[in-house]
Amino acid sequence: MTISLHEIQYSLPLRSATGPEWTAMVLGDFNHFLADHASCERKAHAAAMMLVNRFPEYPALQDIMIGLAREELEHFQQVVSLLRERNIPLGADEVDSYVKRLLTHVRHPREEHILDRLMVVAMVEARSCERFCMIADALPAGPLKTFYTEFARAEGTHFPLVLRAAKKLFLEDTVNERLEEWLAIESDVAQEIPYRATVH
Repeated sequence: MTISLHEIQYSLPLRSATGPEWTAMVLGDFNHFLADHASCERKAHAAAMMLVNRFPEYPALQDIMIGLAREELEHFQQVVSLLRERNIPLGADEVDSYVKRLLTHVRHPREEHILDRLMVVAMVEARSCERFCMIADALPAGPLKTFYTEFARAEGTHFPLVLRAAKKLFLEDTVNERLEEWLAIESDVAQEIPYRATVH
């Protein structure tokens, strides 16, 4: 049985919901959204590979992050193909204020740093998935709606995957406790960032 977009959104533990104003803004400047989406997928690939390279002492982490990086790179290629169909240049990366603010909450002792970097990836994946579901739901019937519907379903597997990686390195209670703290942080950050025609 295929999971619905609403079921995917309901499964995400986000503490605050993105408002419909964001969807309207994206639909009003969809080309800009597509270019930003491609940039986000490239950054997601880079973030996963950073965890692979920076923490080589954790093979279990490497295995999961390599798999995630491979999928993010494939997603990047898919979105770049959409850009080319519309004659939209890829463009330079914009500063992602949402991710930048999340990173200010990362602790620096090595083990805490690893856990928090995983939590940042988990928060980004959860919020991105929520918004891809919203876009897929709002788009009119056609190839683009189909693309984002399937894309949202694929993205829906990333948040639990990152949590699984964290629980291979740390006690489950430790991960769950820090997750609750991060969900509160993420909610505050998401509500502070003005809506734009971007993923975050």
